[in-house]
Amino acid sequence: MLSKKKYLRYLFIILLLISSFSCKKERNKQNSDSQYVSYDKIFPNVDIINLEGEQLITDTVIFRVSGGQLLVKDNFLVIKTQGEPIMLFQLPEVRFLGYKGGVGNGPKEFIHPTLVSSSDEDVICYVYDDMVRSLFKLYKNEKFFSSFSPFKNEIGTRSIGDISQNKFLYANMSNASIAITEKVIEKQKVETCELLQLTLPSEPERWYCYIGNLSVNKKKDRMVFAYKYYKKIIFLKLSGEVIRVIDFPNTPGFDEKTIGVGDGLDMNVSHYSEISAGDKSVYISYSGRKPEDIRKELESNIYYGYIEQYDWDGNPEQTFKIDRFGFSTVDEKHGYIYTLSSAFDDPLFRYKFK
Repeated sequence: MLSKKKYLRYLFIILLLISSFSCKKERNKQNSDSQYVSYDKIFPNVDIINLEGEQLITDTVIFRVSGGQLLVKDNFLVIKTQGEPIMLFQLPEVRFLGYKGGVGNGPKEFIHPTLVSSSDEDVICYVYDDMVRSLFKLYKNEKFFSSFSPFKNEIGTRSIGDISQNKFLYANMSNASIAITEKVIEKQKVETCELLQLTLPSEPERWYCYIGNLSVNKKKDRMVFAYKYYKKIIFLKLSGEVIRVIDFPNTPGFDEKTIGVGDGLDMNVSHYSEISAGDKSVYISYSGRKPEDIRKELESNIYYGYIEQYDWDGNPEQTFKIDRFGFSTVDEKHGYIYTLSSAFDDPLFRYKFK
């Protein structure tokens, strides 16, 4: 028989688990026909604006553009590349401020980092290490500290849209799908609520078919999720209530024949990637090609990519075609698009769009 002390300890663990994963909110749905709109019906004559980039020679060297990511907040540009520390720049002059963190398992080090937006005013961004699920906070005073991570004992891949104080909004693995999830931490109690399942009707029940990116604008009470393997965008409230699902007819989705095939994901068309959350608009990077097609284009010195601009209610505004392909972010305040392109020794380009 269990001693009273062991019994109380096990009971405490069970109660802690229950409190950590309970959710009182009702899960939302995205299957209402009234939520779906066809892109060609809401904005049939979208303007495509061609932009020519300015190649920037920065006062530091940017190595290993693969696995790149850029993030802008106020007058700061943050750049992450694979196997390198985080780089911080001052905008709009793009002046190098220094490196943050390092690569490894030590204090303030990471292995597979991702930049995460924050609605906290004194924070530029968070850095989330998806390999060991650790979390770091980069302040506007340029200080860089480890932060509490509620994902430390969880498994699975997640796209975190926003972190602010005690609330996390992210998309993560959920059974055979991806779900938009909210995690709230209060008085050492963690409550996790699944807000919206992202499975699509009549499509494969495999979570990796529905990966994509999530972005948040708390002032507008809006979130946006853009799928990677489907040309589809969901606009919703922070509660998970779906406002609009933009559907693009006659575009390829996930090919079931590639399931279980080596490098099968790369045999699918990649639609959407990075999302930049501006105060007025949201900007979503679009490819529309297979990775192997992009590689062939780069070998032939063919470079281009798209940035689609929407308001936060899901109304298309304009589309930019840039003359380089890579990882992009938008600086709405100063009117620039920044792109890292792996095809150049000086990989950072800037586009003026307003």
